[in-house]
Amino acid sequence: MELILNDLSLHGQFAELDDFEDYFIEYLNKPIDFIIDQRIPLLKKQDTFNRKITKDTTMYTYFREASNRTVATIIKKKIVDMAIDEPFWDTNDRMRSKPDIKNYQYPDKQSEPNCFTEAIERKCPLLSIQKDNTAEERIECYRDQESVEIANIINVNTFLNAYIKEGIHNIRYVIEHYQLSKTIRCAEVSGRCYTESALLENNLNEQDIRKFLDNIQTLIDDKSNGRKTHWWDSIKDDICEYRLSVSDGRELRVLFQWGEELTFLNGFIKKTDKTPPREIELAERIKNK
Repeated sequence: MELILNDLSLHGQFAELDDFEDYFIEYLNKPIDFIIDQRIPLLKKQDTFNRKITKDTTMYTYFREASNRTVATIIKKKIVDMAIDEPFWDTNDRMRSKPDIKNYQYPDKQSEPNCFTEAIERKCPLLSIQKDNTAEERIECYRDQESVEIANIINVNTFLNAYIKEGIHNIRYVIEHYQLSKTIRCAEVSGRCYTESALLENNLNEQDIRKFLDNIQTLIDDKSNGRKTHWWDSIKDDICEYRLSVSDGRELRVLFQWGEELTFLNGFIKKTDKTPPREIELAERIKNK
């Protein structure tokens, strides 16, 4: 996986530096942590630091004066190494935008090549700096009339959605880092995570995985408020099941323990009317360990 910094999303849109810092800490701080943690290359244009944060302050000026601002020092530590040094996409040996492509289409009118044309060619996500955090998660672009959908990372969950698209093997990392109102854990016993195994070994497609992730918050809300809905059911003591209809007419069940955290224990494709006793027994053993 690689990302491209959307330098065009920096156009002096913040009224004050405080606004930029508040936005960064709330929406970009964790995604940047994940990018660093997973060693994901963030490509950018060589002159990105000339882009403006406010009407009068460029990225370069901001970081040069970071020592005068406490939050700026934190932000600088997070991104300066990624944004001021290699890798750049607009060097001759790296650039993939093609001058012979005469019909790129994307939301902005800019001279080419640019971050959009590069993302189109690489089919990789953009990391955008959106003042109000209301940008679309996916941007529809075209390359010679052929649609190319680009993921647009604007917060933690949009990053994790793009990350899981790179491979379902990332599923446990995504589940445990998804930004929800309750902390999520996937139990591991003797080096095995049974929830992860259930999600990896049952031929679930991307839509199934997105459905699993997108409805965890609904599950939390319903359970917290005592609403009995089709998303969950009580099984035994503090063990419940998360209920999802998935591809090929199948029913996925993931057993979980409800406490200060929501802990997924094990999962399976349901083939009978009742939850198999062996799955309940397995969930109890995992919980007890």
